[in-house]
Amino acid sequence: MEAKLKNVIAGLAKELKESWRSPMKNWLKANTDAAFKDGNAAFGIILRDEQGRVLFLASKLSRASNAAETSLKL
Repeated sequence: MEAKLKNVIAGLAKELKESWRSPMKNWLKANTDAAFKDGNAAFGIILRDEQGRVLFLASKLSRASNAAETSLKL
């Protein structure tokens, strides 16, 4: 069971990595995401250069009354 879970996680990581497109040379790219469930909100941001190197990474947990408020807090 544990090996199967590791394979699933590895496959998802590979899929996510392959879908990210780098920015043009001398540009940076910021990706953001937010999630909401049961009054809890989570936010994340990652900043990368054209080689995919992570330059900045941050996340925050907060309270929100709905998904729209979650997006606004990002």
